[in-house]
Amino acid sequence: MINNRLAPCAHPSRSKNNKYELKILSQPEEQHRARYLTEGSRGAIKDKSGHGYPIVKLCGYTRQPIKIQCFIGHDKHIGVPHLFYQASKIAGKNSTNCVIKKIDGTSIITMEASPANNMEVNVDCIGILKERNVDVEQKLNKFQKVGNNMTNDIDTMNNIKRSTRCRLVFRCEIPETSEILQTVSTPILWYLLLMMILTG
Repeated sequence: MINNRLAPCAHPSRSKNNKYELKILSQPEEQHRARYLTEGSRGAIKDKSGHGYPIVKLCGYTRQPIKIQCFIGHDKHIGVPHLFYQASKIAGKNSTNCVIKKIDGTSIITMEASPANNMEVNVDCIGILKERNVDVEQKLNKFQKVGNNMTNDIDTMNNIKRSTRCRLVFRCEIPETSEILQTVSTPILWYLLLMMILTG
């Protein structure tokens, strides 16, 4: 169940403890065409082969189904939600069942890892949505008012707008210990934006 303990940046977390590990078995593609809300679906993020989708697994745990949450994170500020990109739910006939909800302005997609599927989740239900610049500026103003450290590390708004990479951030909670495990993917490049910057 989605709750504030699993909200982005709620508290530090790690990918494994001495018993369990949240692990990405198949990393996402290196380039993905994100979309604006008005563009319609651009499809789910593929894996690096281009023929499948990212796969995440909770290793060492088989007692019961576990909720796996995913959001779009910053490339350099690991585990921090990206200002420009949001996760979007991609619904298909055979797509992994998931729900989407916003927590603190970040879209969180929740899936389920089940012992019946070896605690693996085929992440074929997540795309990337590009935020409007006006929405990003509102977020920046909010972060600056509360003294968020993320904006202190970036010199200007122009530098932030050149951030064309993001990561998938996966989180889950171990019920018996209430420990949060988190793992992040390799970087994903929004290639069309990069081409516009290089040729602009």
